[in-house]
Amino acid sequence: MLRERHASPMTQGLHETVLDPLGIRARDREAERRLDESRENQQELESERNQARQEVLDTGERIEVLEAEIQETRAELAQTSTKAEQAASTAEEAKSEAQMAASEAKQAKDTATAATTKAEQAKTTAEKAEAEAQEARKQSEAPQPEPKKQEPAKPPETPAPPQDEKKEAEEPEQESEQQAQQSKNDADETKDQNQG
Repeated sequence: MLRERHASPMTQGLHETVLDPLGIRARDREAERRLDESRENQQELESERNQARQEVLDTGERIEVLEAEIQETRAELAQTSTKAEQAASTAEEAKSEAQMAASEAKQAKDTATAATTKAEQAKTTAEKAEAEAQEARKQSEAPQPEPKKQEPAKPPETPAPPQDEKKEAEEPEQESEQQAQQSKNDADETKDQNQG
């Protein structure tokens, strides 16, 4: 069949020349052969076209996949940017809290220093009051010089008893001692509160 298909009308045998002197059958076969070649070429072109179409579809699918990956990457970048902004905000808040804590610590230190100074002043005042009380006690205990005897022209009508004078001299001394003790107790309490 292949031999008949590719045979040329110029190379026909004597038998065919006799039976078909005008070469009609040979031309028909040639036309059929060309038609078959045309069909084959058309099938090849259709196959190539289908293949190209399939490649285009595959390329479109790959493009869609790449676009989806790009969108996902953009979303991840946005999320990362948001997290970075949140971390920066948290860091700023922590820095502000640290500065506030440092300010409060400094203020507490200043308050403690002021309280210590006040306690020392109270202690100094208590020691001074105690020294004054001791000085008053020494003066009250010291023997007083006796006044010169003079003959009174007239005896006093209401002589003060000596016990009352001694009692009046002891009362300021006791008050001074009580004030000194109270100041000392206040200073000790203030100092204990500062240490606590």
